[in-house]
Amino acid sequence: MRNLIIIISLILAAGNATAENYTIKMLNTKSININGKEMHKGDTFNEKAKINWSSDNQAMKVLSETNNLYVITPKLFKKTGVKSFSDFIATTKAATVRATDGFPVSVEDHKKLLSGDFILMDSISIKVGWKMDKSSYFIAKNKKNRVTLRIPHNDSSLIFTPEILGKAFENDSNLNLTVMYVEEAYNDATLITNDMNIVVVPMIDE
Repeated sequence: MRNLIIIISLILAAGNATAENYTIKMLNTKSININGKEMHKGDTFNEKAKINWSSDNQAMKVLSETNNLYVITPKLFKKTGVKSFSDFIATTKAATVRATDGFPVSVEDHKKLLSGDFILMDSISIKVGWKMDKSSYFIAKNKKNRVTLRIPHNDSSLIFTPEILGKAFENDSNLNLTVMYVEEAYNDATLITNDMNIVVVPMIDE
C-alpha cells in the first residue's frame, strides 16, 4: 500500500511539473480567486488551476510560458462549453494573434486571423502579411451603425484598443465588424471577413 501511495504521488508530481504556468498581466478587478487563493497582477498559476469568478463581468489577461497572451472571462468559458482552464486555452485565440501556419499571404490566411471572437481589455495586436501605408490599409465597418474605422497599425500589426474602438463606434462594447483591405492606387477594396466579433471588457471598481 505504501509503495502504491508513493507511485501515485510521483505520477501526480510529474503531471504538475509538465503543466504550463501562466502569469497574470492584467485584471479588471483588484484580485481574483484561483485555487482558493486571492491572486493579483504578477502572480503565477498553472493550467490545472481552478478559477473562482466573482462575477460574470470579471476578466483577466494572462501570459503563458510560450509567450502567448490570453484574455479570460467566465462568459467565454460558458460560450465555449469547456470545463477546465487548459481546455479553454486550447480552444481560444491569443490576445496577441500571430499566424501559426506560416506567413499570412492570401485572403484566406487573413480571414483565419481576423474572423471569430476576440476579447479586448487593453489591446489586441494582429500581425498581417500585406503592406500598410497611406494608400494601402485595413478598414473595419460596424454592422450596427455602419461606421467605418481605418484600423491603426504598428509596423506589420493591426492595433485595437478600447480608446480607438470607443471613439469610432460610440463606446459600443459588443462589435460585429466587417474587415476589408483597401488599395487606393487600384481603386479596390477586398473583403476579408464579415465575422470579426470584439467584446470590450470594462474595468470594475470594487
